Amino acid sequence: MKKLLLLLLVLVSGISVPNMLSAQYGWFEQTSNTSNWLNAVHFIDSLTGWAVGDQYTIRKTTDGGQTWFSQSFGQGGDWADIWFVNADTGWLAGKQGQVYRTTDGGSNWNIQHLSVAWSSICFPDAQHGWVVGYNGWISATTDGGDTWNSQSSGSTDYLNQVFFTDAQHGWAVGHQSMIFHSRDGGQTWESQVDGYVFQKAFNQENLVRTREAYEALAAELEANPDPSRELELEDALFAFEDAEF
Repeated sequence: MKKLLLLLLVLVSGISVPNMLSAQYGWFEQTSNTSNWLNAVHFIDSLTGWAVGDQYTIRKTTDGGQTWFSQSFGQGGDWADIWFVNADTGWLAGKQGQVYRTTDGGSNWNIQHLSVAWSSICFPDAQHGWVVGYNGWISATTDGGDTWNSQSSGSTDYLNQVFFTDAQHGWAVGHQSMIFHSRDGGQTWESQVDGYVFQKAFNQENLVRTREAYEALAAELEANPDPSRELELEDALFAFEDAEF
């Protein structure tokens, strides 16, 4: 039956068995042609995408990442994130507070906004966009980036990422395990995770885990003494005491 299904697949798709069996699946390494740290990547389809990083690095691919070419500009700064809504129109967010827009696929960029250090940018459509970053700052646009307005997240913790599914519904996440959700285009934000409670629960779980590991190892070495494992026992005790602290 399996052989019949395989034969039908080959006949329908027109793919030869050797080519089908030699196709690559899973994850494999690609070369970006830069040694600079890359902070974000964004693809609009299976072929066209951009990667950005430190030292104002911008790399673009039009063949699914097989080759990457430079679109970098500027000196001495870092790009935090990039977002495109189609093959032509996209935005850059910089760690030095800049927001740039391109309308020609990244060949040329024009500055639209300058504020605090940004970490993430998202445009669910060509008009509505958000950037987040330092000190809980959020800035939003409803005209493709021509004008920007501040929004309040209600937090002073650094925001790492923002994502909107449409012009109304989005999330921002940041330090201290914070998650914020908006249902009205960012006019109001509500917390979905209490970072302190989350961290407290994690610490408690870690304390139990390290204590159990230490007690199990101590019992094992008491039953079967082994001087060569004394350092291992000390490390387990240190991990337990560190979690307790």
